Amino acid sequence: MFLTQYTLHILFALIPCGVIASPQSVAITGCAVVTETIFCYGGAATIANDGFPDLLSNQVVKMDLRNATPSWQMAQTNGFDLSQRFQLQMVPINNSQGFLAFGGQGPRYEDSSNLPTPSIIIYNVNEWKNVSTLSSDWKRGRYPLDSAMVDLSRINRTQVIFFGGNDYTIANNYTRVSIFDYAQNAWSLSPATWSTSLVRMMHTATLSSDGANIYILGGSYTYGLGVVNMTNVLIYSTTNAQWRTTIATSNDTLSERAYHTANSIPNSPLIFIYGGVRGGQPIAFRDGYTSVVPIIDGSKAALVYDTSANHFYYASIQGTSAPGPLIYHNSVSYTNSNGSSFVCILFGADQTFRTQSTAYFVNVTNTSKMMWVTTLINPSDDGSSSNGGNDSNKTESNQTSHLSAGATAGISLSVLVVAIGGCAALLFLYHRRRKAKLAKSVYKTDPRNQTDQEFFNKKALRTKPAAQSDDDKIKPFDIVPLH
Repeated sequence: MFLTQYTLHILFALIPCGVIASPQSVAITGCAVVTETIFCYGGAATIANDGFPDLLSNQVVKMDLRNATPSWQMAQTNGFDLSQRFQLQMVPINNSQGFLAFGGQGPRYEDSSNLPTPSIIIYNVNEWKNVSTLSSDWKRGRYPLDSAMVDLSRINRTQVIFFGGNDYTIANNYTRVSIFDYAQNAWSLSPATWSTSLVRMMHTATLSSDGANIYILGGSYTYGLGVVNMTNVLIYSTTNAQWRTTIATSNDTLSERAYHTANSIPNSPLIFIYGGVRGGQPIAFRDGYTSVVPIIDGSKAALVYDTSANHFYYASIQGTSAPGPLIYHNSVSYTNSNGSSFVCILFGADQTFRTQSTAYFVNVTNTSKMMWVTTLINPSDDGSSSNGGNDSNKTESNQTSHLSAGATAGISLSVLVVAIGGCAALLFLYHRRRKAKLAKSVYKTDPRNQTDQEFFNKKALRTKPAAQSDDDKIKPFDIVPLH
């Protein structure tokens, strides 16, 4: 007991508070950048072979992008009750001073009589709050799944716009554009409407770098029915709130995509698209549709849409630290203090539905020479560098930066064993020296030669602390099985 108790005290003192080697691997999570820090909440911790989420998570983790080697930390929720959710969406708001998390599904999602309570969560400067009101267009108190959101603070509006989605039924898709003003806590509907033939779900909505338009890319018309060709682009004007459609060009044969991600590249007309699946419905969350649709393969995972030329092309990206095929991942864009811009690919699942926890970064500063990198502040990793990131040192760094889960666990265990062994040796020497001193001072420590007060004072110092209750112990992330 003596050794275990004091060894743990020393180890906890050596470990930085809140730092974790790796977050819980999840897919279908929500992520947003707040003041140069990525926040991610919830997700499906495991996905069964049939493609259905198996365990859910309510973890909230963050990553400070200003660090040379960004690492995950647990985010403080200040006692705010965050339930297990997957398939939720998050966007930064108020010029990235906070984020808005919307929707998602909880445990027993397949039971239509036990649908999750609709809610919007807003985080702003370490404060959390719920928004209980919902758009008037969301019928029967439900809210859309597989919709897309865009924040308009870049064009000086305190609004988040919601596009498309489905309300848990196979037929009821949303044709109206709902708008939430988070400064006024008020909802409105855009005068623009989609025709039923244009309604999307599992799509992306991306604000152009100049803020003039929102581009709706890919997705499906409804669950398992009617996939959307990537070249069929919907455009929503933020100036006059009107829709228009366009057929984009490409020199390549493009697959349909759903559950992909899309991010506007700053100071350019380009949108960076990654991952997803071919077709419209890779897995079924309900209605008994269980077909698995193949994930876009790694060589074609990165796609670029040039909004000015209305043209798609596959991205050629240098570097070796690419994520490969992904579905149900998330992505955020980020520009550091040096003006370098990045797209961060986060979490997700591979083609075997194995969930991921690694973060990947692609430097998009030079759009003609994009590069997968492992740091966001080292000038040598800039995509505009002359060596193109092909030197042996960088290759070795990239290869060793994404160790397998088993290797990471083995290294962590080895370090822990060495630390415990060192602490044990130090404690043995300390205990031996203390025992020698006690032997020399037996007369002074004999209770018969002390006053009653001195005896009880020293006895109190030797009394063991009360056992720690289960409620006081540090708990891991709350992962709960579905029922």
